[in-house]
Amino acid sequence: MKFKNEDLLRYVAESKKAGEPTPELFEFFVIITEKWLIKKGYQQLTYRGDLVFETILFLNKYWNNFDSSKSQNPFAYYLQMINQCVLTKMHHIKKAKGSYPT
Repeated sequence: MKFKNEDLLRYVAESKKAGEPTPELFEFFVIITEKWLIKKGYQQLTYRGDLVFETILFLNKYWNNFDSSKSQNPFAYYLQMINQCVLTKMHHIKKAKGSYPT
């Protein structure tokens, strides 16, 4: 499925009106998280499912912070949120284990 910023803006507006993410916005979160992890080379990690799960929980918690009056690019906003969530989780794993597990 291909997402356009115009569609995402509409999904975000519909979600804000409903007070929760629409199925389309939630589907975007799942698809873009999976694709981002593959693109960044995280597809071979044994804890990849945990990264996806925690990232989706994070997006589900903070999706409403996007402000369309400040930016018309929700794709970049949510992608940055995904990036930060994964990097934070990787940092916690590295700190707990002393190195990145495979």
